[in-house]
Amino acid sequence: MKSGNIVYSTHPVEPEIEATETEAVPAEKRGGAVKIFCEKRSSGKTVTLIKDLPCSKQELARLFKTLKKKCAAGGTIKDDVVELQGDQKKKAAAELLAMGYKVKGA
Repeated sequence: MKSGNIVYSTHPVEPEIEATETEAVPAEKRGGAVKIFCEKRSSGKTVTLIKDLPCSKQELARLFKTLKKKCAAGGTIKDDVVELQGDQKKKAAAELLAMGYKVKGA
C-alpha cells in the first residue's frame, strides 16, 4: 500500500515577530556609536569587524548585505558582529554614516 507523502511535525509554527521599539526608532536617534576596527587573523588575512550595531537581527542581516555589496567583499555575522574580508574600514564607515549611524574608529 502506498502512503500519501504526508509529513507530520511536532514543532509549532512560530508567529511573526512584531516590530519592537528599537526597530521603529530611526538609527540616528538610537544613541551609541558603532565601532569599526581591523584584526589580523592567524592565517595572515585582515578582517574588518563592526560591533555595537543598535539594530534587530533582521535589520542586521539587511545592513550586512548592503555593506557586502558596497565594499565588494565577502563576510559573515558572528555573535552580532559583522565581519568583512579585508581592510574595509573607510568604505564601511562611509556607508554607515550615510545610513545615519555614529561611527568610531574609522
